[in-house]
Amino acid sequence: MADFTAQMQRIEKRLDEYLGGQPSAEAPASIAQTIAKDFPTAEDDVESYLGPLWQSVTKLAQGASYDHPAQDKLVNMVSEVMLLPDDQEIRIWGDVSNYTLPHTLTRSKISQADGRHMKEAKWKELPLLGAEFREQINGPESADDETEQAKITQSWINFHAFAARLNGKGVTNWWDIPLWMLRQGLEEDLSSAPKLHDCHIMTAAEIVEHSGAIMLASKVIPTEELDDTEKRMFAPGSLFKGEAGYTPERWTFWARRLREEAAKCSSDEVKNAALRAARLMEVWLDRSTAGQR
Repeated sequence: MADFTAQMQRIEKRLDEYLGGQPSAEAPASIAQTIAKDFPTAEDDVESYLGPLWQSVTKLAQGASYDHPAQDKLVNMVSEVMLLPDDQEIRIWGDVSNYTLPHTLTRSKISQADGRHMKEAKWKELPLLGAEFREQINGPESADDETEQAKITQSWINFHAFAARLNGKGVTNWWDIPLWMLRQGLEEDLSSAPKLHDCHIMTAAEIVEHSGAIMLASKVIPTEELDDTEKRMFAPGSLFKGEAGYTPERWTFWARRLREEAAKCSSDEVKNAALRAARLMEVWLDRSTAGQR
């Protein structure tokens, strides 16, 4: 396999300059074009190129505070990658389920020689970004050292704020992870892990803030009928007794839980974010159902 260290260093340098300075309006598209230009032609090199690329993007997102303009800049760059022309062939070999979220799959083929799966993708699918996102959802961890815990918490919130922005801007359409995070933070008793209380609540608030409106319009109001696998994947947590998946009842429960947990937050910043998110959910739902009354 080819070594893409030089290419990654060049891209990372441009990303650092882009996020930290006052770049031209063309900078995001220019970086995306560089990514496409350096893209390997050999199928066996695709993962070696895209894996480190998305790892770099994720690391930058984790390091950019959830309320910093760098988050939006990074979203704009990923958006430009999504808009790259469809004429570049991207083939990924291996277990396709490890590479992307389920509903981003396009055409899959099976090699008769060794039974491996091949996914043919386009840049608009942001190939392998879903796999990188899945690597980030186990946690957050609890640390004994307060400084280390603060770093873990901040990184976790920053990442999910970034992911929520991508969904909210229509760059991605991945609604599995947000539901799991809302379930983790709002449908379970958080008293057993007090160090992570504010982390879970702030994460939920950021998901609502940056993708709640489109979540309601595309997932909650037009409630989908789930198959048995989806019912298991999107099952309620221990505190919610309703149906699996996105539903108006679950949305209302989340808003109520945000208000309840806001009173328990140790930080005024998190408390205010939770109350704001709850109010946004109430207003959006009221507006969306006003014509039905």
